[in-house]
Amino acid sequence: MKTKHLVIILIWLGLLLPFKATKAQSSPNLIAPAFQVGEELKYKFKYGIFNCAEGVMKVEESQKEFNHVKPFRLVAKGETVSAVAMIMKVRNRYDSYVNPATLKPFLFTESVREGDYKRDSYASFDHKNKVVNSKKASFPIGDNTLDVLS
Repeated sequence: MKTKHLVIILIWLGLLLPFKATKAQSSPNLIAPAFQVGEELKYKFKYGIFNCAEGVMKVEESQKEFNHVKPFRLVAKGETVSAVAMIMKVRNRYDSYVNPATLKPFLFTESVREGDYKRDSYASFDHKNKVVNSKKASFPIGDNTLDVLS
């Protein structure tokens, strides 16, 4: 069971590495993202000749607004395929709504479906008051706290 979770974490880390941000020259507080709306990354995970899983990350225009800011919507989806899906069906989705100027998150949601295990959760970020709110509790955060996608 632990090996399965480790594999899933490693897969998602592989998905997340391409999202880097560089500092803009004009202001030390602004970030020029290395991506734009419409970009999409697709991954196929293989074990030898067998296709095991597929993943996609994309940047979308958000329909939501936070504090009068129209954020980027970062979407990551992953699922097992072929015979692997018959053994262990995984259907995970992660959404992050981030400020396009700072890349700090406003809201993070996840829908995890791994076999019989299911979890839906969220984290709402209040950077002004340095707190993140979730289903379970509120937690203090630092100035540059991010979620798994941002």
